[in-house]
Amino acid sequence: MSSTETVIGFVGGGNMASAMMKGLLSNGYPAEKILVAETSKEKSAELSKCLGVRVTDNLNTLVVQSETIILAVKPQVIDTVTQDIASSGKHVGKLFISVAAGVKTIQIASILGEDTAVVRLMPNMPALIGQGMSGLYANSHTSTPQKRKSLMIAESFGDCVEVTDENDINTITALSGSGPAYFFLMFENMVQAGIELGLSEQSAHKLACFTALGSAKMAQGSSFKPAELRQQVTSKGGTTESAINYFEQNGFPSIVRGAVKAAYSRSVELSQS
Repeated sequence: MSSTETVIGFVGGGNMASAMMKGLLSNGYPAEKILVAETSKEKSAELSKCLGVRVTDNLNTLVVQSETIILAVKPQVIDTVTQDIASSGKHVGKLFISVAAGVKTIQIASILGEDTAVVRLMPNMPALIGQGMSGLYANSHTSTPQKRKSLMIAESFGDCVEVTDENDINTITALSGSGPAYFFLMFENMVQAGIELGLSEQSAHKLACFTALGSAKMAQGSSFKPAELRQQVTSKGGTTESAINYFEQNGFPSIVRGAVKAAYSRSVELSQS
């Protein structure tokens, strides 16, 4: 990327914002073209020292200097922040990307102006290590170049799925937003089973971790569906078949689907509150 890139401003310098900045920097985005509005002096100093980005405690300064503004704040304060931005009068024509969970684009546009370009981005926890999976929805006022900019940002810290119906963000939240916790639960109990069967915690952790990592990479790079890959591992009368039978007899498949649907329902509730 060249120095002709426009300024990306982050409102808030928390963990997710930091992960996004690291992704941009690792992909060659100039540090001097990243500006963060952060009220915590300690966090501002850390961002400046560790990432080399520019920091300010003045939101108006960020709005004036940035072409793309990422709202990396808690949902509870999104209205206050957008009202402060709107009062500056310097936000017109700029792209806004929100990572505030449960906040619809129409809520942001109702404050910033109905014709404001607003993108809703739903990253997940692995974004912190550059392996995130995000869902992205752009409202009808987002131009093609602005959408490309949004996708570039999302893909700098992982991968991204774009949807044309904002309601699909609820499904993405349930599947990939909350998804890491589902795998951690499985991982946690595989490790515990290994310990109960006599392995050290270190060995059980290593075995489960690399099994999960290898399986994910196989699923990602294979033309086979997950069910087909599972069948390839499952020999008739073998140990894997015994485990799979136990899972199925105890309702594991329906439990997983039910859990994802429960997360979806909760996401819908939160977006309507």
